[in-house]
Amino acid sequence: METKNKITIALQNPKIKDHLEQACMNYTVLQIYYHPKDPSGFETFYIITHTDKDAEKLREKDWVAIALSEAKIRIYVSYVSRVQYQLRKGYPLVTYYCHPILLVYSKDDLKDFFKNNISESKILKKYRSFQELFFHDHDILISEAKRFYQLHTPISAYLTYIKLIEHDLDYLEYVFTGTRSNHENLHIRLKNLLPYIPVLQKLMVKKNGHTYYLISKLESAVEAAESCDEMFIRTELYSAIQNLELQLYQIIELRFEELKGMLKSVRPALSTVASASEMPIEDKNLKITVETIRKMADPEEIFLFHKGSTCENKVRTTLYYLLLIGEGIGNAKILQLQDAVEKKTNHAVKVVILSHSRISVQENLFNYQHLMRSVMTGQNRIYSSDSMHPEIHWEEPYTVEYGDMDLYYNALQGYIAQYFSMRTNIENDNRHGFISVFANCFMRAMRIFLYGALHSYMPHHLSAFSSWKLCVFAEPSIEKIEFLFSKINSNFYRTIDNGLKFTDNIDHYAEEKLLIMDEILHSMMDVIRNKIEEKGLQNK
Repeated sequence: METKNKITIALQNPKIKDHLEQACMNYTVLQIYYHPKDPSGFETFYIITHTDKDAEKLREKDWVAIALSEAKIRIYVSYVSRVQYQLRKGYPLVTYYCHPILLVYSKDDLKDFFKNNISESKILKKYRSFQELFFHDHDILISEAKRFYQLHTPISAYLTYIKLIEHDLDYLEYVFTGTRSNHENLHIRLKNLLPYIPVLQKLMVKKNGHTYYLISKLESAVEAAESCDEMFIRTELYSAIQNLELQLYQIIELRFEELKGMLKSVRPALSTVASASEMPIEDKNLKITVETIRKMADPEEIFLFHKGSTCENKVRTTLYYLLLIGEGIGNAKILQLQDAVEKKTNHAVKVVILSHSRISVQENLFNYQHLMRSVMTGQNRIYSSDSMHPEIHWEEPYTVEYGDMDLYYNALQGYIAQYFSMRTNIENDNRHGFISVFANCFMRAMRIFLYGALHSYMPHHLSAFSSWKLCVFAEPSIEKIEFLFSKINSNFYRTIDNGLKFTDNIDHYAEEKLLIMDEILHSMMDVIRNKIEEKGLQNK
């Protein structure tokens, strides 16, 4: 083997070559191996240092991460004693890349450093031993976890799954980065793997920028074990945890097959990256709607879960029911989006918008799961900003609970009673302020109806228009009440919204208008009572 004490290749990215040469001067770099672009478009460097400390410092350099993310150049870094051990044990990345024909830099005194040119059959034999060790330990851990769960000891099952996922991460790091991380924090290890395995971000919902929701819930088993109290864990997430571990296992299996091909000098592309599951948008107005929302709100995903129509002032318009998943899309932004969509479509379209962050959905499955699981489907998805957005970790089993129905319903009855008390005790024909009390009663009635009709889901404080149309979506028969609205005035929904906030306007409704308000509230109370009876929620 020819000794190479200078980097002997011409790189398209001169900055990377400068960084490599600087690394050779500043650290105890012994050898560098280089693999040109593979079918996936990546170039690869494998750097070997004399000490673990220097290897760790190099791995943490910003230019190493930038090379991967911006220049599609993988840079693996390890130290000599670890490389020697991994070669003996058949670790695939070091076996593949640390080959004499790929050497581009070596210290003068390392001419016979590695003799990694053994036969293919011996290489594959070592590699099989490496794989079998993973499968052997994995099978033991998965059997233990299942046994604990069958014995109704969920704390032990969850603690075993922590070990199992740690085991998976060890091998994901071995087969994708070449070396096991020194971090004990599972969240950090997963985050550090993302540049190498982008599909990981599709598997888990982030709780914040540093932690993953499902991993946090799994780790709560440690606290549960210390306190001997199962209340700290959510057994409903057991299926989601099983599914996550299975997907990590499958990624490792696929990588094993790819590496086997590489060791046989075959370089197939990894096939674990999922494609975006968007339905093509042929509806012109829907396309305009999505483009308008994207420009103004930057959602992660948009789901169209219903399409209807509405008629105001004898003009019929299309009505889209949308769920937006993203950050910072609150009530004020929703109103802006609704106005913008209506203007962009020349008043041909109105939209009802529900909006939640992904972690908000995940953390509120107690109330959200029934509706959100039916809405957040590939069939309903009409836009996704990234094919790697994670799916929600649905709870299994799941039972709809209406724990707050009594509280909401009793409060509504109190407001309705107050309204009718005022109605029967008018003095000196004083009808001022009735619209404010009516608006509060009507909005409360809609929200309580939605809580029952949408299986314990209660939306944020939407406009009167959106709240009513959501009621119609949940129970189409309720639309028969709508003819009463125009009898109060032509801007009924705006009247309700204004009635819920202070205004200097002076309202004084004639008796016939108040009678219509009475009828609306009686009708709403009837449908709410029917819904409570239908759900069997009496005295619950």
